[in-house]
Amino acid sequence: MLSSKYKLGRVRILLKEPRSTLSWHRDPEPRLHIPLISNPGCLMVIDNVAKHMPADGSVWVLTIQNIIMLLMVEKKIEFI
Repeated sequence: MLSSKYKLGRVRILLKEPRSTLSWHRDPEPRLHIPLISNPGCLMVIDNVAKHMPADGSVWVLTIQNIIMLLMVEKKIEFI
């Protein structure tokens, strides 16, 4: 269970349109990213390395040290 390992608080659901981005930023606190719906055209750039986050139940833990950006080059994605 996630709550036994992490302090859980609020939840954010993000829906990005095709051909959109989320600008470079650092989250102010560690965050868990869990893709709900994804496609190969969605890339999360983490510390200058582009990665596709599949919606396969994986949990991505990003800390305040990570610099991230989201690139949506096709279709829609939802993740938290």
